[in-house]
Amino acid sequence: MRVEQITSQLILIVEKFQLLFNAARFGALRDLPGNPYQVEIQNFGHALAVKHRSTQLRGKQRVVGFKAADSIHLDELLQWYRQDQLRYSIQLDYGEINESLFRRFAAAGLISRGSGAAHVWMGPIDPQPPIAGLVLRESHADERELYLSLFQRCFANRAEENPQYRPIQWAEDALPEGKRYIAELDARPVAFGSMPIIEGIAICSTGGTLPEFRGRGIQRRLLECRIATAARLGCSLLLGGADLDSAAHRNFVRCGFRMLPLGMSWFDAPQSAPPAKGSQP
Repeated sequence: MRVEQITSQLILIVEKFQLLFNAARFGALRDLPGNPYQVEIQNFGHALAVKHRSTQLRGKQRVVGFKAADSIHLDELLQWYRQDQLRYSIQLDYGEINESLFRRFAAAGLISRGSGAAHVWMGPIDPQPPIAGLVLRESHADERELYLSLFQRCFANRAEENPQYRPIQWAEDALPEGKRYIAELDARPVAFGSMPIIEGIAICSTGGTLPEFRGRGIQRRLLECRIATAARLGCSLLLGGADLDSAAHRNFVRCGFRMLPLGMSWFDAPQSAPPAKGSQP
């Protein structure tokens, strides 16, 4: 499971995982009774495109796995989003950019905001002393409400606190083969962490700690737990996702994760979107 060095082949494997991960979690949302988040998933060549009409899923209109050969589908892809007045991002696979595609994207009104990145575990882990009274345990489907209640309290005063976000989080954290963990301090649930697994690749996805228990190293212990579990299950890779300079990013680095560069991200420029339906010229 431990990665010895970063290679272009590793980047392509991770980008393929991102495509599968998006297909799985948004597919789970789409398949909810009545499709309440109005999720649509469509392939354009190699690329996987997701769109929805839910304020709870803001910022998740995205295309992953786009290759240079998919430029023949670009007009159709852009129309698929623009007809619904949606802003979106296109993740171009690593090594796929060339001058012709760059010009094509620019002519279509797309702008680049640099490359993406992911965390990949390369080890080693610096062992930490145990935290008195801390117990980490796996959380199963029969305590869904406890798990989601803890999730909401860990993300208080954020959009995730809204009860409508519960099905969104559960769709990701309850994917088949994945694992969920709860940290209890003196028998009280105080933190959680999830680890979806798809085709033998695991990702330390969502994690949170109640505000009054932060700064004690609990999330680090949850990361160490997931690293050990991924190794025990024979996962070929362990990934993570976090914003740079965030507490989660610092925990990843402390636990042996390193940043992995990915392909370029492109966004629809504001002036390229058509006027809203029914608006006056």
